[in-house]
Amino acid sequence: MIVSRSLASRLWPSEADPLGQRARLDGPEGAEVTVVGVVDDAKFIVIGDAPGGHLYLPLRQHYRDWQTLVVHTSGNATAMIHRLQETIARLDPVLPTFGGTTMEQAVASGFSSSRVAAVVAGFFGVIALLIASVGLYAVVAGSVAERTREIGVRLALGCTPAGILRLVMGQGARLGAIGLGIGLIAAFGVARAMAGLLFGLSPSDPVTFALVPLTLGAVVLLATYLPARKAVKHDPVTALRSE
Repeated sequence: MIVSRSLASRLWPSEADPLGQRARLDGPEGAEVTVVGVVDDAKFIVIGDAPGGHLYLPLRQHYRDWQTLVVHTSGNATAMIHRLQETIARLDPVLPTFGGTTMEQAVASGFSSSRVAAVVAGFFGVIALLIASVGLYAVVAGSVAERTREIGVRLALGCTPAGILRLVMGQGARLGAIGLGIGLIAAFGVARAMAGLLFGLSPSDPVTFALVPLTLGAVVLLATYLPARKAVKHDPVTALRSE
């Protein structure tokens, strides 16, 4: 048999070279086999699984009635599938073949469930972002409405529109900064819990943790700018007369 590295280290942890080691297989026959090679770990069922221990047995010694034929080609992989099926049919017309696919298609199908989960999570993330933006706008707009007389006094005493803009946007920016801080702390914890669903990405991917706060920060500034601009347009006399 040929064994994977993880299986070799588990069966013979004290052996630097497992070649020549013998093991007895499970089953009614209980055949004893010899290790003739060691290969890297591989994933066979789910891409997110951790590489497990596998062994490979010669078909002539341990026959089973189904096999997967893997072929490497430098040409068109899709066209090669049909040529292989035709070749097998010529060798044995009654031998059924099914499930012909390219390696790219096989890998893509392994990502299908994760891709659906990512799309759903992204959709709800966008909805959550919209709700948070509307909520922040409502909070800042309500604060501006309650401080109409204060804004009128400030304008009457010589405060510039730019000063009012900084005042209102600063309030929204502080709320957004607090929310971003709490969100980043929670995101680190959630990302580590979902590490098994991430392929080719670190749970603390720096690009993601840089782009997301920048995007949320831009949304916060937009959500605070609109009520801030409305506050700047207040007429001092009208603002002082408001209840």
